[in-house]
Amino acid sequence: MAACEAIISEGEGAAAEAPNSHFSRFAAIREEYRALLASNPDFRPAHPAAVNPVLRRPPGIAGRVWIEDAQASAVVDVANATYQTMLRLLAYSYAVPSPAAEKNLAVDLAISMMKAMTLLAESAARRPAGPSNPNCNAGVSFTALRDSAPLPRNASSRRFFAERVDELARYAGKLDQADARIARATALLQQLATRAADFTGMSDTARTQIIGSLCEQLRLLRAVPALRY
Repeated sequence: MAACEAIISEGEGAAAEAPNSHFSRFAAIREEYRALLASNPDFRPAHPAAVNPVLRRPPGIAGRVWIEDAQASAVVDVANATYQTMLRLLAYSYAVPSPAAEKNLAVDLAISMMKAMTLLAESAARRPAGPSNPNCNAGVSFTALRDSAPLPRNASSRRFFAERVDELARYAGKLDQADARIARATALLQQLATRAADFTGMSDTARTQIIGSLCEQLRLLRAVPALRY
């Protein structure tokens, strides 16, 4: 209930104005922006990040920004892969019944990967897109598989997550570590890779017990003579 109350008061369902509501926060940002713009007309609140960025040159370039810069492209590639893995982990968590350490691990990894992706995205937005777009920076394209349905709960899925997070950590380590954001994202992904390795030691024991219990109940029901009227 406390969580629901927080969502209502911070969202748009509150009966009265609240200083920490979304509306109040956005209104404060607007006033800050107006004040900064008044004192400095050349102020720009954001980097000139790409709109509709792509990592490969599309057949039709109109309306898209091709990220040609090799370092920027590599950062966006790792960010996209992190995004896809985060979605997979969130979806997978719903396939695991509570309470379960496996479910907690999937959720914790997904939330932490959001933080890693934020750092990667901030780095990408500060990097040049390439010579074809000299006045434009790169940006995360959120390219992911069209299907983000949850993987089945089994050993193969757990091994997949452990290996994928380890791959993300290794490839992040090949990026520009002189960039503080990249370095922080890499360190975080390395920590997550260590935690994700715990997946390989987990099993479907709880699930097997539930199925076994249901089978036993069905066996007992079948053993009861049918009622005759």
